[in-house]
Amino acid sequence: MKATCLFLVGLHFLRGSGLPVFPLDQPLAEHALNASIAHVNAQSRGPNLYGITRSFIRNVIPTGQDSYNMILNFGIQETICPQNSGKDPDECDFKTGHFVVSSSCSSRVQFAGDRIQGLSVQCDSSTSSSSESDSS
Repeated sequence: MKATCLFLVGLHFLRGSGLPVFPLDQPLAEHALNASIAHVNAQSRGPNLYGITRSFIRNVIPTGQDSYNMILNFGIQETICPQNSGKDPDECDFKTGHFVVSSSCSSRVQFAGDRIQGLSVQCDSSTSSSSESDSS
């Protein structure tokens, strides 16, 4: 009971603190994520497109009146679709088998209203994972 009261008091304090509250609606987050994976695929030198395996919004940072940066973390994995296929990575199956390329990425998407004004993406070095296990 005591913890619940403290939680409610904390929420009340934050609500009245003057900190901006951003409507993190699904379309804006999806727009940011689609722009991020498009950037990854445009920069990739691999033969196939990459698709998103997981994602979440890490932070939203206000930068001015009706503008903010959305920080995303997401995982990528190589798909079976060639880079020049013109397909949306969401339409492609993930590659399976030995040595599938995957990576963890982070992006900063700069919004002014609901429009993207800037984008930067960083991914860890691509790693290969094998689906086989050693048995001695």
